[in-house]
Amino acid sequence: MIEQKQLLQQYYNNVIANTPEFYFSKAQEALESWRSLTIDQNLLNTLVKLDYAKFNELAESDPLVKPIKDCIFKLVSYCDLNACNKESYNDYDDKRTIARAGIRQNAWVRQWLTYKMDPSKIAESLQNVIDYIEHPDLNFPIVSEDHKEQLSKNLLRIPYNKESFAANLFNFFDRFGFDCNNNQNKSLLYAKMFYSIRDKWLDTINIKGLVARDGVNWKNNFELDVTSSNKGYGIMWRHNLPTNHTKVLKALRKRINDGDTFEFYIIEKNFTTYKAIVEDFALAKDYKDVVEEWSEKDPAWFYKDIEDYSDKDSNGNIIQQAQIVFLVKSFKKIPPQEQLNVNTNFKLLNNPVRAYYVAFTDIITTSDIKMDKTLSDLATLLTIKKNIILQGAPGTGKTFSTAALALKILGINDINWNNHKAVMDKYDSYVKEGRIAFTTFHQSMDYEDFIEGYKPQVHNNEIQFELKPGLFREICKNAKDKPCVLIIDEINRGNVSKIFGELITLLEADKRDGGDHRIQVKLTYSGDSFSVPSNLFIIGTMNTTDRSVGSIDYALRRRFAFWTLKSDIEVVKNENTNPQVKSNAITIFEKVEEFLKDNPSDMKIDDLMPGHSYFLAESEDELYTKLKYELIPLIEEYSKDGIIEVSDEKLNKAFDEWIQIIK
Repeated sequence: MIEQKQLLQQYYNNVIANTPEFYFSKAQEALESWRSLTIDQNLLNTLVKLDYAKFNELAESDPLVKPIKDCIFKLVSYCDLNACNKESYNDYDDKRTIARAGIRQNAWVRQWLTYKMDPSKIAESLQNVIDYIEHPDLNFPIVSEDHKEQLSKNLLRIPYNKESFAANLFNFFDRFGFDCNNNQNKSLLYAKMFYSIRDKWLDTINIKGLVARDGVNWKNNFELDVTSSNKGYGIMWRHNLPTNHTKVLKALRKRINDGDTFEFYIIEKNFTTYKAIVEDFALAKDYKDVVEEWSEKDPAWFYKDIEDYSDKDSNGNIIQQAQIVFLVKSFKKIPPQEQLNVNTNFKLLNNPVRAYYVAFTDIITTSDIKMDKTLSDLATLLTIKKNIILQGAPGTGKTFSTAALALKILGINDINWNNHKAVMDKYDSYVKEGRIAFTTFHQSMDYEDFIEGYKPQVHNNEIQFELKPGLFREICKNAKDKPCVLIIDEINRGNVSKIFGELITLLEADKRDGGDHRIQVKLTYSGDSFSVPSNLFIIGTMNTTDRSVGSIDYALRRRFAFWTLKSDIEVVKNENTNPQVKSNAITIFEKVEEFLKDNPSDMKIDDLMPGHSYFLAESEDELYTKLKYELIPLIEEYSKDGIIEVSDEKLNKAFDEWIQIIK
């Protein structure tokens, strides 16, 4: 309970807690104004049937409709963060709203008009808003019933009961003793807290899109019509819903509400043949809410009536009727060399993709498969040898690979290894736990820094020297109980004998704790008996173009396995998403490789060829910057250091040729 209170305390909102009046009193006034507004029944019957555009148009010309629109818009401006014209209608200086409802303005209008006609026929989401405005001391500002169910299940740890939900949630928070000046603001104060920790109770699925089999011959014509449409939009529809549709459509709706899009792949004979980028979607029952908004985009294959999205037989009888409709902003045929296999390249939420269509959570590219295979092989080697050095030319991804390999050896598998942010976020969490340690060797590092030594400390204004454990001893201590990883960047730049001292022998797998020839030594300063845990894995990196590599300590070479990371043109092909950048980057890569092969060197091309990171860019400007200010200076260093033998004339000619590829 103490930990829970400390977590929630950081999201305690003083402004809400100290406000003397109800925080949304203007919403109460707006609701009362709407209730008291007199509307002729015939006019109300007419308005509720109008689409949104005609309602707005009539409000501009009819003095009887204008106050109705203004009253609704003002009420909505206090209810929804995304309300239309909120800046004009919301009278609060901070434009505060009850919720981020994700309800379109036309749906708000129709729902409030329906409420005026018959309150029993409004949607549950609107009823939740009204309940909160009327009785904020008894209800919470939660529009979504789904959120209530998940709060009950994952925060309160009890089954959801609509009648007792609010009381249960109040009881949960009241026990922490959070103060609130006005009791009516307590539910809002608590809501700010639990929405700040939504990751603790809100179920999330990282759905990226949909995959469907479809062998019918409509796709080529649809692509042509979308491409030639005024704004590049089109309408797709399906007669059925995706597998596990409740969960899937909720996740996709969240993507859309967050301003994102998702991909929809068409599969033929197990391979992706077309890809759509979906900007919005609507179930058949909700199509009337989006039809006006979508019509403004002038999409190809668009109909105003949901009934028109259907397939008919030769007699005009309907065979299939749309259950869901998609607004796509792109629909493209996928070249054969870029097609993905549904069985190997997709992480599907459900299997198989047959009559129904399914969601996917990730796409496993050839690069992903290759990366996972490489990491598995490295992890196997590291498990046996305990120590490994990743070597290669600059830009081959050595430093990142150490982070990925560290996670792999610690048992992390449920991650996309080519998603650098996800890998590094997970890596950082293990660093904080003390499971992974990182250091860089350099000429001034010594035994006292790495193993143990006397360090100056100030006590009572006097400098005293205290014996302190170094990084290696600390990580060995952590590895006594659980697997740990030590990463040593630029391992060849340090004086290994000076840094490891008498411990160099203990690194070997059979000399460690649990090994066949376990060895203990007495440390130089403390005199403590010390051995290296079998649970400690050491990963080093080494730049193969650094001349100091040739003098690396033989004792280190004997105790480490070596793995060369090579510059990979396939990475350049797969990770450059801009077609022009990809084309130029591939050409430059091939030209640089050809240049290095044509000029004498005592190194293998795999140890010399600059890494693929030099050829990855989002734009041509970025590629040009990398070429001119990173790649060309590196090749110049090769020449100055004698790694390659080439005349200045030939060197400059090559540089000019590479630059012209981009210009």
